[in-house]
Amino acid sequence: MIKSTHKTINHGVFMEHRIQKIISNMGLLSRRESESYIKSGRILINGETATLGQKMDPKKDQITIDNKLIPVKTPTKFYTLLHKPDKVLVSRSRENNYTNIYDLPELKKKLPALLSPVGRLDYRTEGLLLLSNDGDFVNRLMHPKYKVERQYQALVVGKISKDKLHEINQKGLTLDDGPVSLKIVRACSLSLGASSGTWFLVTVREGRNRLVRRVFESLNTKVVRLIRLSYGGLHLPEKLKPGKIMQVPSQEVKRLKKIVQLVDTNKQKSKTTKSTST
Repeated sequence: MIKSTHKTINHGVFMEHRIQKIISNMGLLSRRESESYIKSGRILINGETATLGQKMDPKKDQITIDNKLIPVKTPTKFYTLLHKPDKVLVSRSRENNYTNIYDLPELKKKLPALLSPVGRLDYRTEGLLLLSNDGDFVNRLMHPKYKVERQYQALVVGKISKDKLHEINQKGLTLDDGPVSLKIVRACSLSLGASSGTWFLVTVREGRNRLVRRVFESLNTKVVRLIRLSYGGLHLPEKLKPGKIMQVPSQEVKRLKKIVQLVDTNKQKSKTTKSTST
């Protein structure tokens, strides 16, 4: 269920767009979730059941989700970094009563808006997870077009030769769903009971499902722990404990927006005003 909150839309930015894009930019639901809600008849526009592909103008039209009217005002954007703990789902849905990130006390207490994750981390993967109610920011950082870098630390059981690592780093490898380009660097070895494990630093520029784990599975090895260290050059702070959050510094938000060629709307408006006044 969507809680009644003061989610917002910036009129000057959105104008008339598809419903799922507008709802995504409000930070209420991802675009895929919006489509699912539309198919289920849970979204109304001006009291009428919404349809896929339908467009709306938030200056004139009313959005209702699960019988709750969503106010349209100037948005407050949140850019949050979560240290995702192990055994927590990145999902809004309930799956076998597993804990999801929205159950974490930090998110419940400190964030007034329901934020969308930038990509996913699977149930057993820990580390950096970006969250925001800026829909364009979220969608662009995930889009394959921009090839945003992600770095992981993987504890792996099994052996990989130096020659094989060199080959992968030079040529990549191919999984069931296509070729993968990545860099793998051996970090250190340690004892894991009767067996031995090795830490690797893995750098990829895409977000396919279980990509890092599947890469090592294809090499007849197994990942026993996986931590995302960075996303787009934004690093997980050493002092940020699992389950805790922090707001992303404004200069880092600007840098990330630059990576995905996202224009600052306020600056763009300022430039337009200056050019028309001269």
